[in-house]
Amino acid sequence: MKAKSPAEILRPKSDVTMIGSDDSMTKGIEIAGTVLVLFAIGFFVDRWLGTAPVFMVLLTIIAMIVQFIKMYYVYSAQMETKERQRAAMPTAHQQEASAT
Repeated sequence: MKAKSPAEILRPKSDVTMIGSDDSMTKGIEIAGTVLVLFAIGFFVDRWLGTAPVFMVLLTIIAMIVQFIKMYYVYSAQMETKERQRAAMPTAHQQEASAT
């Protein structure tokens, strides 16, 4: 039996398995990046104005709320599309009836 190299072991079996994780990774980076950028903006506005961390906290909370709202609408749109696709597909008993 031939021993596999580490590259062969770690290589994904097919490109299809990476599609879902790639999309999830992108969404996660987008959420974290947005929150981090608004956190930094709030931090520098607070330093510039000499205030307590009011803007830092406020902008971070706003970023999180907006990201969750965006996630909700994107998810809802994706589910509506999948429901329409599923409704357009024939059911098993319709496939059997057309086959006979």
